[in-house]
Amino acid sequence: MSEMNNGESRCEKCQKSFSTADALSMHRKVKHPETKPVEKDYNPVFTKWKIPIIVVLVLSIGVAVLASGVLQSNTLKTSLNIEGMQFPTGNVHWHANLDASVCGEPYLMPNAPIVDHLLHTHEDGLIHVEGAAATPEQITLGKFVQRLGTAFNANEFNGKKIGDNCPNGEKITQMVFLVNGNENTEFENRVIRDGETYTIRLESAEGPA
Repeated sequence: MSEMNNGESRCEKCQKSFSTADALSMHRKVKHPETKPVEKDYNPVFTKWKIPIIVVLVLSIGVAVLASGVLQSNTLKTSLNIEGMQFPTGNVHWHANLDASVCGEPYLMPNAPIVDHLLHTHEDGLIHVEGAAATPEQITLGKFVQRLGTAFNANEFNGKKIGDNCPNGEKITQMVFLVNGNENTEFENRVIRDGETYTIRLESAEGPA
């Protein structure tokens, strides 16, 4: 407030004159109210932990995304496509042929007991795949031969293996495995397909004994 020589008071902001200090004070309250700065709601605890909280949230989102990716990857592994075969297969009824021999003697397929219907045989001598296979490993040739009560791999079949002797004294030296007449190295891991023929020959290198 500024005092004038005649006793009047003048507003320093708008230069209006007032006869009394009370009038000037009322003028200031109405025309020039004081504005206080807005105080921010300061929370020192939150400010201290704000960055760690953000980091934890970002990491949590990252873990969730990664887990989702792993889950999707596992789902894709379950839904494999192997040379046109989709897994799970849904209900199928496939037939394949098994032509096997040991030391030149034909292997006669027994009527395997039906354990789970998925892999079995009948008097027709065919491999039967009947039902829904969840994974390729459920319908491999090795699994089927197990149903017959024996074993098959790159070294053995039906109780005989490479290094054993044939009835005529010749040593068994090789395993021949063909799929539809073509050499194949999958052996027991071959996934059974509808209409295929599997040839197994456990013999000497010179041929059937």
